[in-house]
Amino acid sequence: MAPALAPLRVFLYVSLAAAEHSVIYGTAWKKEATADLVKLALRQGFRALDTANMPKHYNESLVGEAVSEFLATGQLTRDQLWVQTKFTPDACADIPEELWPFDPAEPRPSARVRQSLRSSLRHLRVDRVEALLLHAPMPTRAESLEVWREMERIQEENLAGEIGVSNFNAQELRWLLSASDKAPAYVQNRCLHKDGWDAEVRQLCQRHGIRYQGFWLLTGNRHVTRDERLIEIARRHHRTPEQILLRFAVQGLGILALSGTRDAEHMAQDLEVSRADFSLSAEEISVLMELKPPEFAETDPVTGTIVNDLEEAVQIYWEPQSGPEVHNGDVPAQGQLVVQTFHGHRFLARTFEHAELVLRWTADRAAGRAQEVRVDRRVKAEFANVGASELRVFWKGAGAEVLQDTLPAEGKLQIDSFLGHEFVVRTADGRAVHEWQATAAHGAHRVEVGEL
Repeated sequence: MAPALAPLRVFLYVSLAAAEHSVIYGTAWKKEATADLVKLALRQGFRALDTANMPKHYNESLVGEAVSEFLATGQLTRDQLWVQTKFTPDACADIPEELWPFDPAEPRPSARVRQSLRSSLRHLRVDRVEALLLHAPMPTRAESLEVWREMERIQEENLAGEIGVSNFNAQELRWLLSASDKAPAYVQNRCLHKDGWDAEVRQLCQRHGIRYQGFWLLTGNRHVTRDERLIEIARRHHRTPEQILLRFAVQGLGILALSGTRDAEHMAQDLEVSRADFSLSAEEISVLMELKPPEFAETDPVTGTIVNDLEEAVQIYWEPQSGPEVHNGDVPAQGQLVVQTFHGHRFLARTFEHAELVLRWTADRAAGRAQEVRVDRRVKAEFANVGASELRVFWKGAGAEVLQDTLPAEGKLQIDSFLGHEFVVRTADGRAVHEWQATAAHGAHRVEVGEL
């Protein structure tokens, strides 16, 4: 059970990001598109940027390129922009030496954090950052404290306006608060509904005047934006469900929200969350606070073994919430492919020759952490009679209809079929009320039929 929430306290935020921009643009995972997306975000109105000196997942140099080019247009001055970066303890792992942000052989953690910051300032083409965070606890608390004290000196030298931490749990944060005279200005964590919106850490932040930054708010909480109660609130406000969730985070949870969208329209929508004329009522916030997390969420891992029973190879694609399909691998005839994914992620299989859709699968952790999915042209369907009269379901065979079963009023009928098979639903006097063809378009099908 999630810890009870402490009474919400409101602090007077003095930094640009918190005072004027409750939504920060996150630059992780943008790769070669980083510069273009940062410029797009700035054009849309973002004035707060989050990055990290972690070449595996961020590209600080392209952030710096975008900022420099945008400042050169005169549309923005440096003091109107808030830039946050991070020292990542394991940033040198699995990357070429020429990309190392610091010398991993340097025995002193304090020297590594300073090397990383110097590198960040070069990448970002600035002489200071508004905030510097420790991206994760160091391997030992002694090392974490050494890094933190060096960050305090960095702040005293005005190379960073404020300092903070990221990916700290409540135990680590309590320790840092007790071990240091200076509290972090920021804590940046995953903020997930299934964890009570990181309630314990947020309570600590409220108690000590620390500003909480939440990431994965949309990516990790898709089930929340699909909840009918949130959707109804969105209808009342003429907003998207995603905007309602972000507004709830900012207003109801009292946090700063990170957005990493690549879409211009979504950027504009995310920024509307900060507008003074967009506010949720106390009752609406209470409704959203009381939403119960599901048993499984988008962060729960699933291992899917896709077994191809066909006599031809298929291509596997991941189907994201928005944007194009992402090729995930190929499965030869009678072969298999292991996919590491998460609960709720959707995949489809297409044949090579005709791009025929032969499978759509949604990873469901309720079916187990390890699942086997067969590509065999089979289709499961549930016919649901939503009417008041008995119906009959027929398979349309070669030249004749074959009765499958009767479907009583408000009853259901499960049918195992194959791709391309056609069905017709008729009344007792033989009148057709519905025709349906089995496809892989929606995975397991629910077919509602009947006369209301």
